[in-house]
Amino acid sequence: LAKEGLPKKACQRRLAKEGLPKKACQRRLAIERRLKLFREGDLHSLLREGRVIQSRLASNEGKSRNALKAFTRLMLQGKVGQALRAIRESDVAPVPITPSVIQELAKKHPPSSDSSTLLNGPLLPKTDCMFSQISAAAVIKAANTLTGSGGPSGANSDLWKHILLSKKLSPSSTELAQAIATFAVKLATEPIDPKHITSYVASRLVPLSKKPNGIRPIGIGEILRRLVGKVITRALKPDIIECTAPIQLCAGLESGVEAAVHAARDLFESENCECILLVDASNAFNSLKKKKKKMR
Repeated sequence: LAKEGLPKKACQRRLAKEGLPKKACQRRLAIERRLKLFREGDLHSLLREGRVIQSRLASNEGKSRNALKAFTRLMLQGKVGQALRAIRESDVAPVPITPSVIQELAKKHPPSSDSSTLLNGPLLPKTDCMFSQISAAAVIKAANTLTGSGGPSGANSDLWKHILLSKKLSPSSTELAQAIATFAVKLATEPIDPKHITSYVASRLVPLSKKPNGIRPIGIGEILRRLVGKVITRALKPDIIECTAPIQLCAGLESGVEAAVHAARDLFESENCECILLVDASNAFNSLKKKKKKMR
């Protein structure tokens, strides 16, 4: 390798990839042994040794998985810059913004479909007692569970926690929590012109690479929107479970996903079952009819 003009470090990396020991004397003995097998025509032994070495080489899959874990952890901490740097050298990396990328992202958000894609059923009557639990205390309790980076404003979860939970900012923090609770109730009970909440629903869009040649859009919304969503969801938790169960098993139903796994396994092990078909709709969420989704 050195005679080929490769640097010393490059030679060491090449030898390591070929499953050779680190010490020079051990490398020489390993190469001589393999050359002897080659001269004797014992190709089966060489191939068997090659398979063993190949099975012990570090794969890029583990590296990509670790990069995704680091990316998720840093994004939940609100460290967007560090998260993007963590995946820059992996298979999942931010995609440069080009006209073709913008066009591809536009395809990910098509106009809503006119066909009905939701189950029909009676709507539950809305009463004021549904949202009686939304208060400043409920907002502060939900703020304790906030994680992640901020939307276009840049205000991440740590900043919102400091504003709402810091005793130094009291009583202003309590007044802000009460204002958020009032806004949440108004948002859940009264019709609001979408033009008045454009900043509230705005998101940052980060395009990531997706195998083999696709793009995965990552939307990062405002922390205030997540906080209001948590407060309203907790107030409506019994109603959500009643409306979605047993079709939706991850909407607060205890051990719902575990039950689905056992049911699928029992179905697959049945004598009358030959196969299980897993259906995955392309870009399903963005293709729903938006007006009906809001009504339901």
